[in-house]
Amino acid sequence: MENLQINSEPRKPKVQDLQADVIDLLKQISALMDRASTALSLDRSAQKYEEFKREVDEAIPNVENLKLTMSIVAPMKAGKSTIINAIVGKELLPSRNAAMTTIPTEIVFKAELDRPVLRLSEEILTVFQETVISLKEKIQQLGPEQTQEKLGQYPHLQDLVKEIKETLGFPHPETSGREEIMKTLAELNDIVRLCSILNPSQDPAGKLFTVPSIETPFLRAQKIEQPDSSSDKLGNLVIVDTPGPNEAGENLRLTAVVAEQLRRSSIILIVLDFTQLNNKAAEDIKKQVQPVINLLGKENLYVLVNKIDQRRPGDMTPEQVQQFVAADLDLSEESDSDRVFEVSAIQAFSATKFLLELQQRPGVEIAEMETAEALAREALGNRWEAKLQRTNVEDLKEEAQYLWEDSVATLKSYLESSKK
Repeated sequence: MENLQINSEPRKPKVQDLQADVIDLLKQISALMDRASTALSLDRSAQKYEEFKREVDEAIPNVENLKLTMSIVAPMKAGKSTIINAIVGKELLPSRNAAMTTIPTEIVFKAELDRPVLRLSEEILTVFQETVISLKEKIQQLGPEQTQEKLGQYPHLQDLVKEIKETLGFPHPETSGREEIMKTLAELNDIVRLCSILNPSQDPAGKLFTVPSIETPFLRAQKIEQPDSSSDKLGNLVIVDTPGPNEAGENLRLTAVVAEQLRRSSIILIVLDFTQLNNKAAEDIKKQVQPVINLLGKENLYVLVNKIDQRRPGDMTPEQVQQFVAADLDLSEESDSDRVFEVSAIQAFSATKFLLELQQRPGVEIAEMETAEALAREALGNRWEAKLQRTNVEDLKEEAQYLWEDSVATLKSYLESSKK
């Protein structure tokens, strides 16, 4: 008996057991809310219980699939699309110097896929078919001169006007392949923006309750990092790219579909531009997400400060950035600054693309690589062209790994901690 050792540490419950318990509890709550709304059908409070039941019912499949939804909100050109592309491992979301995002887009990571697929609901297809028809009528009504005058600061929409007048077809319910997906998403976003300029009363985004959904393999996890037994996949990460307040434009409203996507999120991730930390866009974003934060709690809000590769002597230090952002977004608790992270999306993205190409094309020479120049620009400094001529694949691979780790180490830590 003296040699008998008793392990006093409590046994940790399995994820599957906790999952089953939570699902069972949610179903009980749903049934209770249903009984309450039925019993109080003649009372004003019945609607409240119906809304509670709907929210609980929406949560059940999330728990069944261990789904973590993270909505990303940012001012225009803060680097939101580049961050998402870096996480995905390839360029998947369209971007340009002018404002791009007008409708939210969902990115769902599925390990079993070998190429990305864009899916559009019947609702989206119907709304955009009707929008294209109304735009064609409006363009004919305005005539070429008045149409061109209205487009003013959006010259890239001239080609879309021409396509609508002549040959533009309707989007398909399913599109596969990176380039085709980017083309379709750019077209959808441009149609929304064109409608906001020429025919704002017909805003298609305001009619949507579902969003475009991209299912894609998590290429970085599959092909660069080798999984180990301690980091088994516990669930599914879903990222929602949402338009920021200063992406909207004068006639383009942030509609109910944006609010709905934020409400459905487990986490809100705000992206800010290091070079624009005094920009009032942060205040606008705070107003946009505040109702959701009131619902979810501040502990579900995180901030990425992008473009830290542009930090120069005399600029704010990392500690000062944390304090500034926490104060600016009213994250008043002392620990709140721990939810402010610095990243360089462009460096992370160039590193990821290089490492992926290296995995997919073993033995390739630098001169034959499509991603070597982009990485060299970020990793080798001002004389990158001359240095690139003297370097080899292994040296450039080392630079890419360093850039990735240095650029997004905090983001990776955040993503891991958010799963706990």
